[in-house]
Amino acid sequence: MVREPERDDYPSYAAQASRQAAAAAARAGTEIRVLSGHAQLHEAGRFLGRVWSSPATDSPVPDDVLVALSLSGNFLAGAFGGGGALLGVSVGWMAVAEHRELHSHVTGVEADRRHSGVGRALKLYQRAWALGRGIGVVSWTFDPLVRSNAVFNLRRLGARAEAYVENVYGEMQDVLNAGDESDRLLVRWHLLDDAVVKAADGIPAEPHPSGVGAVSVVPTPEDIVAIRREGSGESTKWRLELRHALGDAMVAGWKVLGLDGSGSYVLEEAMST
Repeated sequence: MVREPERDDYPSYAAQASRQAAAAAARAGTEIRVLSGHAQLHEAGRFLGRVWSSPATDSPVPDDVLVALSLSGNFLAGAFGGGGALLGVSVGWMAVAEHRELHSHVTGVEADRRHSGVGRALKLYQRAWALGRGIGVVSWTFDPLVRSNAVFNLRRLGARAEAYVENVYGEMQDVLNAGDESDRLLVRWHLLDDAVVKAADGIPAEPHPSGVGAVSVVPTPEDIVAIRREGSGESTKWRLELRHALGDAMVAGWKVLGLDGSGSYVLEEAMST
């Protein structure tokens, strides 16, 4: 069930969302807090720079921008471990959209904690933060070739892929993206969708074809980042194949239903009426 994109009662769901976020943080062994003050924001900027290891800039979000976002009431949160160590950072700002929407620009987690639940705890905190402010949708982009991110975004969070954008940032220089064009999937996280509410309780979002249109399955590589490091040209082959199989299909009106258990996108053809 897809809920209406604009509702007056979003804040009434924030308490439940906060409990779900707190449970996720406890399981991950972290505490999520809003970031503020020059010292914390500077640390957050350096943290993001380490995660992305970019030679072009100290951080994908410079300190002065972090300060401006904080002053203007946007979303900046950190995940903290024992002794106050910073384990993850998430940054977002309000989007100019038809309905109230938060755009989540970046969420990064310490390398040795990336499969520990810290990232999920950050996103569930973001969900509660948004609902508490009357925001029902969060958008962001991710590289559709990175299977782990696709699993996280579509299955573990229940976000919906809405558009394929070719080479949106140009060729990037950070360690995770270097040597490849920056195609991205734009997703929207409708925070009160049934699939999202269930995902917040740990139930993965599964693709459910309607049985009306044709269904197509588009595979992803197991580890595109490792393939890029090899420098064999295989990553470019994967990029072009996915751009055609997924991107062209979405432009033609096929709907991404989600990701199956093997890490493949499941699409359904839109039927004309």
